[in-house]
Amino acid sequence: MNTKTSLNKKDIISILMMIFCLFMVKLFPEKDYFQKLIVSLTFLLAVPALYIKITLKEDLKDFGWRAGDWKRGITWIFLSLAGAFLILTLLYQYAGLAEKYYVPQNIIQNFGLFVFYEIVIAGFFLALYEFFFRGFIMFSFLKKWKAISIILQFSAFLLFLIITKDFNWGSVNYIIASFFSGVVVYKSRSLLYSYLFSLLFIIISDAVYINSLVN
Repeated sequence: MNTKTSLNKKDIISILMMIFCLFMVKLFPEKDYFQKLIVSLTFLLAVPALYIKITLKEDLKDFGWRAGDWKRGITWIFLSLAGAFLILTLLYQYAGLAEKYYVPQNIIQNFGLFVFYEIVIAGFFLALYEFFFRGFIMFSFLKKWKAISIILQFSAFLLFLIITKDFNWGSVNYIIASFFSGVVVYKSRSLLYSYLFSLLFIIISDAVYINSLVN
């Protein structure tokens, strides 16, 4: 067995912690957005961050909390946006995404609410997803499994959507963003650029969808 790629005790404990956090998000009751915010903040950010600092005794910089290679980061933001929108365009043309995708109705006719929703609400959850899936999960195995860690974090995000019953057409842009965010992180070694990519992709894709409804 190749010891460089095999799982050790620390890896196994980290995997168990990842699974624990994912299922705790599902198990805790969420009656409204505020409760969802608290639960997500606790198990997608606070618990993993404390685990990294206290149990692993590692620096958060080693999990993507750093500037990284800004030239590669910016380059791969634009390359990933091109790839992501190509996939989205194909889904619109050949999978009837326009009839299946949806956004909250109250942001369609109100630009102020649209900006608030995209920057504050979507932006907040995107930040949590970046830290947990691209930061905690991906960086835990990046050195050992390299590009395979992109698929690992993407698979974990799909599992998260399934167990939270959010695996649907309304989450398709988040699913696309998850994969390409992993690519951006792999190339830049920073969560900053993957977050900027995700935020830009979500805002633009929602804006394009809303524009198609009102025109």
